[in-house]
This record gives sequence, C-alpha cells and structure tokens, in this order.
Amino acid sequence: MTEIAITPDEWYDQYIESSVKQQYQMLLDIMQEPLSQDFLESTEMDDLLITMSDELNSNNLIDEHLTLIQLVQQQQPKLYKKEFVYYDKFLATYYLYTKQHDLLKNALIRFKKYPANDLEQFWAVLNLLSFYEQSGIAVDLCQSIYKLVKNNSKLISGAEDELAWLIVTNLMEKAYQRNQQREDIDWKKFNTELQKYGYGEDKEWLEDIKYALTNEFNKEQCLSRFKQKKLHGRAFNILSTTFYIYMKQEKQMSFVCSQAIWEAIFEFLGNRDLNFKQSANPNTFFTFSKKDLESYLAQKLSGLLSMRQAEAFATLWGIPYLYDFLFSTGIIREQVHSKIINITNQLKAELLEKFRNSWQLWRYDFINRWQPDSNSNSSELATQAQFFTDSFAQSEPLSDKPGEGKVESFFNEMAEKLGFDLEKIRNEYENSDESPIAAQQPT
Repeated sequence: MTEIAITPDEWYDQYIESSVKQQYQMLLDIMQEPLSQDFLESTEMDDLLITMSDELNSNNLIDEHLTLIQLVQQQQPKLYKKEFVYYDKFLATYYLYTKQHDLLKNALIRFKKYPANDLEQFWAVLNLLSFYEQSGIAVDLCQSIYKLVKNNSKLISGAEDELAWLIVTNLMEKAYQRNQQREDIDWKKFNTELQKYGYGEDKEWLEDIKYALTNEFNKEQCLSRFKQKKLHGRAFNILSTTFYIYMKQEKQMSFVCSQAIWEAIFEFLGNRDLNFKQSANPNTFFTFSKKDLESYLAQKLSGLLSMRQAEAFATLWGIPYLYDFLFSTGIIREQVHSKIINITNQLKAELLEKFRNSWQLWRYDFINRWQPDSNSNSSELATQAQFFTDSFAQSEPLSDKPGEGKVESFFNEMAEKLGFDLEKIRNEYENSDESPIAAQQPT
C-alpha cells in the first residue's frame, strides 16, 4: 500500500476549508490508491463520500457521480460495502432510466445480500422497480431477501409484509393469465405459495381474490359491500384486483406496477378523516379537493432529494387511470370523474412548471413509459416527455467557493431556522473525545 504523504488530520483540515469543487478533486486524488483503515476512520471518509454523493446528485453531475462511485468500488470495496445503499440506489435509478437492465441487476446484488442495512432506501428502490415495470427483477429481489428480512430480529416485526405482498400480487397475475388462456388454475399450489409468504389464512380475502380473478366484475355486489361495515373492506379486495385486471387489459401494465400505483393513491385516500357514512358512498369517498391533494403531494416532494418524490409522481399521474376505471365500471358518477381529472390536470401543469428547469425529473420518467390515460392528448404528452429528457442533460457545476455547496447550504439554512450554530457544534465535536481527529492529537 502506497504511503500517503500527509497525515489524516492535515488532509481533513484542508478538506473542510476547501470548496465543494476542490473537495471532489481531493477525493478523486486520495482515492487513487487504497487507503489504510486508520486514514479512513480518522477522516470520517465514509461520511465525506456520502455527502459528496449527495452534492453530485443535487447538481445532477451524473458522469462525475459515476466516476466517484466506480473509484470507491475499486479502491475501497469494504467502505463501499458499508455504505452501498447510497451508491447503489443512484446506480439503480440511473440504469432504470437508461434501460441498462443487466447492469441494474448487478447494482442490486448488495441489496440482496444485505437488505437490512437501510430499509428506507431499499423501499425507494423497490418502488422504482415497480413503477418502471421491472416486475420480474422486483419479484426476484423480494423472494431472495424475504427470509432474511423476516428473520432479522433487529427489524420491526412485519417488515417483510411489503415484500410478501409484491410477490403475492405477481402470483395473482399468473393465475389471471392462466384463466385468460383457458387453462386450469392449480389453486392448491397457489395456496401453498401464498402460505410461504404469510398469506392464505384469511379465507374471505382468498375467496374475494379468486372470484375477482376468474369472474366478470359485479358492480351491484361491490356497491352493496361498500354500504355494509362488515363487508366494506372486502369491497376493496374486489375493486383493487379488478383494477389490476383493467390496467393489464387496457394498458398492458403488470399487476405489480398497478398495485404500486393503487397503494400510492390509497395512502392519500385512506388517510383522510372520513366517517363511515362518507366512506360507504363511493362518490363521496373518491371525491377530494385540489387543496387536499396539493398538501399531500407537497409532503412527498419536500426535502432535499426526498426519497418519496417517486410516490408523488406515481400518485398524481396514476389517479387518472384509477378514476377512468372507477367511472367505466360505474362505481363513481361522471361529475366525480370530471372533477378529479380537472384537479390532476391542473396539478400536473403546476408541478411540471415547478420542475421544468430542474434536473430531478428524469428520475421519474416512468410516467412517460406507461401507456397514456384517456385524458391526455399526444401534443401534451410529447411536451411532457421532452421536459424529462431535457432534465437528464441539465446540471450545475460544483461551487468553487467554500461553504456554498448545495448540501451544506441546505443544512446551514435548516440550522439557522432551528437556531443551531453549526460552526460551534463542529468545533466542540472536533475537540471532544468522540472526534476521530481529536483522537489523533498528542496529549
């Protein structure tokens, strides 16, 4: 290993006084050779790299980001393994957008081996796989890690349920396809597979799913269930499955993607404060105001590189599909359908205007890969798609002035609002026993 001609604390002091542009080059230079564990720990290199990764992400410097990731991967594999979720999430997003699916699979290998490292980041990746219609890769990932997550005592009980539901949704699609091809469905095998993932014990749910997969939708039965407290939940069993079928038939969309859209929308619809009388009437339940949806989307979109932004785009662009379905089946009136479509069209225009000069859009290009809903025209869709394409090529150079990086500026702004003195906190930490820099100082 090549000897570094500078001490860890000297390098670190120089680093924190440099601009973000200089810091990036310093990282590239220092990472050209494998670094000792002492150097990595003393400089808190893992935190510096993650912060720089966020900085490059914020400025949409894609090539620079890929260069840094490759360098860390090659020169510091142990460090990469420790913090892989931050790097591999970006790679997964990039490969999904660029349709490099073989490289995408490689970027998910560490998620398969160490799914519990950061479940929040993992859920974000899983959502993207679903929204981008990579159901095969998503199902394989969930099946590979299901037992690891379920048996991990450090995780919240039930953390594996979301994995199970995605797998089960895919099983439902396979059963539906067999029925469409007039082939017998092996319900015994179906039940056995369900039980592997904690499903199959709810007989009423299973009965509803089997019925929905093999029979025409019965509007009167569904509306009747809506009005009965004991059967209200079962109405949604039928409705959700029928929605998946509708999207498969009309838009050639997988059950996995339709289910992800349904879940995103119902996180919004289901969290409203409605009494049973309101919930029992579909026209009331499925009605909301522009302000309601606007407030909900704002929560998803807030924050620096929020991990929930994909859900915001899926919700807003997914609603027209759901409401087309609800109207076509007679569950809601035309007035409700028209009102909601007008609301979503307004918010789409406002959101695209807000993001028009942003380089974030390309990450959510999945909405342009879905077959169009019935409420958009080709000219609008072409303009929309171009916004997303243009965003991929937009970027902003790293700041060459110390203290003016996007990430640092964001935290400085937050600290000012909260009344924190970051410089004082940093100085106190560096002089404390907890600081790895201070630990290197002679006594």
